Amino acid sequence: DRRCLGGGAMPSTENRLPPVNPDNMNTVNIGRYQPSNWYSYELIVAHYGSRTAERSGVPLLNHIHEGLVVLDTLDADQDTAEAYCLHPLIQEDGTMLDTAQRYISPNRGPGQLASLILALEYRGIANGHLSHHTTLYDDGSVRPLNIRLGPAHQVRQMLIADKVQNRKDFEQYHITTHPHSKQLQAYFKKWFTALSIQPEEYAKYCRIIDHWKRATTSELAAHDL
Repeated sequence: DRRCLGGGAMPSTENRLPPVNPDNMNTVNIGRYQPSNWYSYELIVAHYGSRTAERSGVPLLNHIHEGLVVLDTLDADQDTAEAYCLHPLIQEDGTMLDTAQRYISPNRGPGQLASLILALEYRGIANGHLSHHTTLYDDGSVRPLNIRLGPAHQVRQMLIADKVQNRKDFEQYHITTHPHSKQLQAYFKKWFTALSIQPEEYAKYCRIIDHWKRATTSELAAHDL
């Protein structure tokens, strides 16, 4: 849920995605994944382009890359990783149908259908429990947020990747400045409880993300020499 964090899934009035240009794709390797070879990744790159989050200035694609790092750590399969690439497009009402129609074609195999189904299931769960649904009582305590998780473990993996990455950004860029910081802290607490993410697990995911970012930055710097 990036609506309150200035990135990721955002309300959109557009009904069609921009065209995909494979010639503009940079090679991206994240653990076992090679997302630059995936049509799902091409679609999100075409949609996000070089845009950055309004508040932090971080590239919107950062949410995809760091979430894929978490999914690789969870040993998620490629269908799940591709569904994660699709999830911001499927979450948005304005791009959901166009994304589905473009993603499924006679030239694509059953893996694409599996990824689309997972992304749609993710939408149903995540959009039912967005951050603005988290409210506080007058005394500052949190109103109950009963999160319903579906049976698919792949969707649970996607939710873990999404919430870990969102919380990491929130704590790095927004926790002291965001006007709804208290509600967002409560929101992440509820999700982490529902997903059984322990503090040490969250810290491990953050370390792995930071290690990947440092390694990627060093690799790019070496390439430019």
